[in-house]
Amino acid sequence: MNIVLRLVLVSALVFCVASPAGALMRKDMGLVRGKVVDYDPRTRVLIVDGNRGEGKVQFDLSSAQVTVPTNPGEEVVVIYKLEGNKATVVKSPPNR
Repeated sequence: MNIVLRLVLVSALVFCVASPAGALMRKDMGLVRGKVVDYDPRTRVLIVDGNRGEGKVQFDLSSAQVTVPTNPGEEVVVIYKLEGNKATVVKSPPNR
Protein backbone atom coordinates (compact mmCIF):
# COMPACT_ATOMS: atom_id res chain seq x y z
CA MET A 1 0.00 0.00 0.00
CA ASN A 2 2.86 2.37 0.79
CA ILE A 3 4.30 1.92 -2.73
CA VAL A 4 0.93 2.68 -4.34
CA LEU A 5 0.59 5.89 -2.32
CA ARG A 6 4.09 6.98 -3.32
CA LEU A 7 3.34 6.31 -7.00
CA VAL A 8 0.14 8.35 -6.82
CA LEU A 9 1.93 11.28 -5.16
CA VAL A 10 4.79 11.22 -7.67
CA SER A 11 2.31 11.03 -10.57
CA ALA A 12 0.38 14.02 -9.21
CA LEU A 13 3.60 16.02 -8.84
CA VAL A 14 4.68 15.23 -12.41
CA PHE A 15 1.22 16.20 -13.73
CA CYS A 16 1.30 19.55 -11.90
CA VAL A 17 4.78 20.44 -13.15
CA ALA A 18 3.98 19.44 -16.76
CA SER A 19 0.58 21.15 -16.99
CA PRO A 20 -0.29 24.79 -17.69
CA ALA A 21 -1.35 25.10 -14.06
CA GLY A 22 2.10 23.91 -13.03
CA ALA A 23 3.68 26.50 -15.28
CA LEU A 24 1.70 29.22 -13.56
CA MET A 25 2.94 28.04 -10.18
CA ARG A 26 6.50 28.72 -11.29
CA LYS A 27 7.67 32.30 -10.86
CA ASP A 28 9.69 32.29 -14.11
CA MET A 29 6.92 31.03 -16.42
CA GLY A 30 3.83 32.63 -17.92
CA LEU A 31 0.78 31.58 -19.92
CA VAL A 32 -1.01 33.42 -22.73
CA ARG A 33 -4.23 32.26 -24.37
CA GLY A 34 -5.29 33.93 -27.59
CA LYS A 35 -5.35 33.93 -31.38
CA VAL A 36 -2.35 33.66 -33.68
CA VAL A 37 -1.72 36.97 -35.46
CA ASP A 38 1.39 35.97 -37.41
CA TYR A 39 4.03 33.23 -37.58
CA ASP A 40 7.38 33.37 -39.38
CA PRO A 41 8.68 29.80 -39.87
CA ARG A 42 12.08 31.08 -40.99
CA THR A 43 12.81 32.89 -37.71
CA ARG A 44 10.35 30.79 -35.63
CA VAL A 45 8.67 33.88 -34.20
CA LEU A 46 5.00 33.66 -33.22
CA ILE A 47 2.77 36.67 -32.47
CA VAL A 48 -0.36 36.03 -30.38
CA ASP A 49 -3.14 38.48 -29.50
CA GLY A 50 -3.92 37.60 -25.87
CA ASN A 51 -7.52 37.20 -24.69
CA ARG A 52 -6.89 38.66 -21.23
CA GLY A 53 -5.70 42.13 -22.17
CA GLU A 54 -2.07 41.21 -22.83
CA GLY A 55 -2.30 42.69 -26.32
CA LYS A 56 -0.02 41.34 -29.05
CA VAL A 57 2.83 39.28 -27.61
CA GLN A 58 5.81 37.99 -29.60
CA PHE A 59 7.33 34.58 -28.73
CA ASP A 60 10.54 32.82 -29.74
CA LEU A 61 9.67 29.22 -30.72
CA SER A 62 13.25 28.05 -31.25
CA SER A 63 13.01 25.54 -28.39
CA ALA A 64 9.23 25.08 -28.17
CA GLN A 65 7.09 21.99 -28.44
CA VAL A 66 4.41 23.00 -30.97
CA THR A 67 1.38 20.70 -31.17
CA VAL A 68 -1.05 22.85 -33.19
CA PRO A 69 -1.04 24.68 -36.52
CA THR A 70 0.22 28.25 -36.22
CA ASN A 71 -2.06 29.71 -38.88
CA PRO A 72 -3.44 33.22 -38.32
CA GLY A 73 -6.74 33.09 -36.43
CA GLU A 74 -6.00 29.76 -34.71
CA GLU A 75 -6.70 29.71 -30.97
CA VAL A 76 -3.58 28.71 -28.98
CA VAL A 77 -2.21 28.48 -25.46
CA VAL A 78 1.45 29.45 -25.06
CA ILE A 79 3.50 28.55 -22.01
CA TYR A 80 6.69 30.61 -21.99
CA LYS A 81 9.67 31.73 -19.95
CA LEU A 82 9.18 35.31 -18.80
CA GLU A 83 12.79 36.20 -19.48
CA GLY A 84 13.08 36.58 -23.25
CA ASN A 85 9.53 35.34 -24.07
CA LYS A 86 10.92 31.92 -25.08
CA ALA A 87 7.93 29.62 -25.60
CA THR A 88 8.22 26.09 -24.24
CA VAL A 89 4.79 24.76 -25.29
CA VAL A 90 2.26 25.90 -27.90
CA LYS A 91 -0.96 23.89 -27.97
CA SER A 92 -4.68 24.17 -28.54
CA PRO A 93 -6.74 25.36 -25.56
CA PRO A 94 -8.85 22.89 -23.62
CA ASN A 95 -12.54 22.82 -24.57
CA ARG A 96 -14.78 24.72 -22.23
